[in-house]
Amino acid sequence: MKFAIGFVIYNPENNHLKQIKQIVTSNLFEVCMIYDNSQKKHNLSYITEDNYFYNGINDGLPKAYNCFLHRCKLKHIDYLCIMDQDSTFECDEIKKMQDAIIRNNNFLANCALVAPRSYIITASHHPTRKDKFTNVEYVINSGSFLNLRCLCSNNLKYDENIYLDGVDYDFCKSAHSKNMNILIYEGSFLQQRLGYSRYFFGKGISCHNVTRHYYMAKARKYNCQKHFNKIKGIFFYLYKTMGHLLLVLLFEDHKYIKIKVIISTLIE
Repeated sequence: MKFAIGFVIYNPENNHLKQIKQIVTSNLFEVCMIYDNSQKKHNLSYITEDNYFYNGINDGLPKAYNCFLHRCKLKHIDYLCIMDQDSTFECDEIKKMQDAIIRNNNFLANCALVAPRSYIITASHHPTRKDKFTNVEYVINSGSFLNLRCLCSNNLKYDENIYLDGVDYDFCKSAHSKNMNILIYEGSFLQQRLGYSRYFFGKGISCHNVTRHYYMAKARKYNCQKHFNKIKGIFFYLYKTMGHLLLVLLFEDHKYIKIKVIISTLIE
């Protein structure tokens, strides 16, 4: 069975590049790729030139993921692991995931992706390791292993109408609409950083810049229109948008401009 990995990076720090190098040089993957959305090109000696993709602009996540999928198809890869730089996936945890996939290949035949059990680095408790799969509605795609045979036979790829936020949600909803499974393997762990900048009764609240808020709201509207009927889509969109606006009012700075860009997506 052939495994590949694709990293999407954006102005990475040294610790991000160090983790990428550790995984690339571990020989766990037949093909290692980087899609660089940074403002400046990186010279990475451990990545071959034909597996490094750089356009000089931030192309977003779906275009990067689809680039990986196309490359893997040419290389006859069975499973593609996709990673962003806010996740930490230790090599021994990756190996546990790969071993579980190999052992359960037939069971995973109708699985669009299988993800490790993720947990927040700042959390006070860690999940319990179990050698089993859990069927879920949604997972973050970072650290997930995409079953390329299943995706190809169902003609599923990432929707490039979405730029950043909402990508994972859309992909999982689309997979379920084609009767594919989304699974978590409870025997492999991935650490996730959410960039909390505020805390409320011990719960972390992520704060974002104006541009990020715009794309969050825009993706929410697009996903509601795509995956729900009109009435349910409107209700779900307004409910989630009110929560979004409330978080901005309570915890963020530059409230006026952020609220303005969120509301602007209503009439686009």
